[in-house]
Amino acid sequence: MRKVLFMVTLMFIAMNANSQKAVQSIEAYGGVSIDNYSKYSFGTSYSIGGALSSKFHLGGGVGFRYIEALYYTSSLTSISESYDGKYLIPLFARVTVNLTDEGVRPFIRCDLGYTFDIGQNQNKNTEGLFFHPAVGFTFTTSAKSSVYLAAGLNVQHTHYQRYGVPIETIDGYTSNLIFTIGMNF
Repeated sequence: MRKVLFMVTLMFIAMNANSQKAVQSIEAYGGVSIDNYSKYSFGTSYSIGGALSSKFHLGGGVGFRYIEALYYTSSLTSISESYDGKYLIPLFARVTVNLTDEGVRPFIRCDLGYTFDIGQNQNKNTEGLFFHPAVGFTFTTSAKSSVYLAAGLNVQHTHYQRYGVPIETIDGYTSNLIFTIGMNF
């Protein structure tokens, strides 16, 4: 799965890098958890894509993300939780649909990808598939650039250890409400 996703992302980047309709984006984002699997996250990403029409864009990208994720829970002596900082590299495919062509342009966007945990902790419990739908608005700043604001939900595969009798590995998905500011050029 990792190889397929990596190859698809590289294919989008290669297809669109030389296109006259290529759009590059850089963005920064931060978010808060809406579940018990994580506390917060923040990061940055770069993407490149091509306009298949005035309203439909397809591309891919790579980024860096930090997340404070649940590492283990224990009920042996008392109930306790431990969170661990995870350093993630997300690789993703991106689909964007612009709802209008002129002025302030509302859009719907969806990223689908895989994150690689590059932290020093040997337990790579926040590595895996992620899904990030978002809605936002693009504001044109010049003929070749624009700024956008978006809000979305990042859903990331995770697992953690539950220490008790017996010791269990619990699979789940972290859900973070993410706010993004970015620039297209």
